[in-house]
Amino acid sequence: MLSVHCSQLLTSSGPLGLHMQEFGLEQQLQAASTTIASVLAVDSIVWQRTLAAWRLLGVANPAAVAQNNLVLLSYHWLTPGLQARLAALQRLLPWRPTAADIVQQFAKYVASSASDRLIGRLLFLQQAGLQPLLVADKRAARQQWREQRRLRAGQPTDEPQFISLRDTAILSDAKICSMLALAEATQLEQPAGRGSSSTAERYRAFMAQLPQLPAYQRLLAAGEASSRRLAALLPPELAGAAATDSSS
Repeated sequence: MLSVHCSQLLTSSGPLGLHMQEFGLEQQLQAASTTIASVLAVDSIVWQRTLAAWRLLGVANPAAVAQNNLVLLSYHWLTPGLQARLAALQRLLPWRPTAADIVQQFAKYVASSASDRLIGRLLFLQQAGLQPLLVADKRAARQQWREQRRLRAGQPTDEPQFISLRDTAILSDAKICSMLALAEATQLEQPAGRGSSSTAERYRAFMAQLPQLPAYQRLLAAGEASSRRLAALLPPELAGAAATDSSS
């Protein structure tokens, strides 16, 4: 019944139907019913504002991003916290992606992660000297590393312990600390100040003082500024609604 209802909405001539058609009928009806239901429960102005925000961030085809993950449409992309996470990825990922790159490849981590968790972990990796091990895709990074050294398949190596953005965003504290400890153990040079404390101890201490760290405060300020800048560029029909949720 839900699929029939969605089909009617998608083919209707009203604002909701016209907006949903932008993402393609077939893709919507192939989505899980729970996903469709959750998206349909969101005010359509949120979807419109999300698409507008993505365009302002340089995404050439926002509808294609939405087709890959409908739930992304339900997030408030102009909130300072989300914009702070976006700024953190731009500044702290070693390959320096653009805002558009991040939306197209990592939007789910930006949208659904807590700011202190994601930004804090990225800053900890930087402090621990592990930032160069951050990669978008661990399998691709391993293959590239082996090819650069002209290693044969199956040949033993001292391959680095790469850390993906996915690991950074979703792993539990226990699992991320275990991974970081292994990464630290494989480093040839130990950063100054590491001492004898365990990775988990240093991680907990770092995260406890995160709110007071200047680097974290600067990223929060960048998120506030970006939120205001993007809201000011919105079309008039979306600007009023954005002013309400951008303050959260």
